[in-house]
Amino acid sequence: MTRILVIGITLLTLGLTAFSLINEKGPNEIESSIVNEDYPIDFSLEDKDGNKISLSDYEGKIVVLNFWASWCGPCKYEMPDLQKFHDANKDGDISVVTVALDRTFNTSINFMNVQKYTFPYFKPDGKVPSQFSISAIPVTFILDKKGNIISTYEGATDFGARYFQKDIELARK
Repeated sequence: MTRILVIGITLLTLGLTAFSLINEKGPNEIESSIVNEDYPIDFSLEDKDGNKISLSDYEGKIVVLNFWASWCGPCKYEMPDLQKFHDANKDGDISVVTVALDRTFNTSINFMNVQKYTFPYFKPDGKVPSQFSISAIPVTFILDKKGNIISTYEGATDFGARYFQKDIELARK
């Protein structure tokens, strides 16, 4: 009886492994709203005035991509630090791009106006690519100048911390 059970479990495991390998999606098969095929992970964004951009418009710059919402406590906690980081780097090779995930974009616009933050913020214009795995906010990604994800920070981030600056330097290489 034990032998039959072991053989059954082995066959089941092999079958599940084969099934998962056959049905596994490769990186180029993941559904997203890709705009520029030469930029690894691209999607469209819209600003408060209705102007549309795509992430690939920042090619050649390091991108600090931050997803947030006005109702999110940790998002609000990190924003003053994000503003300082943006102010210190806006004329260099780093662009701060934030994506508001409030239920309505007007809520995000009102929040930004009241708080007087000046870093760029957008709403997604379509789907956010699955490569940006967003299970909680805030979440911040550092992209190198070619659009590759260098690092991911979940939760409130210290944008002046040594570990963050080290990842920025990695993105420059």
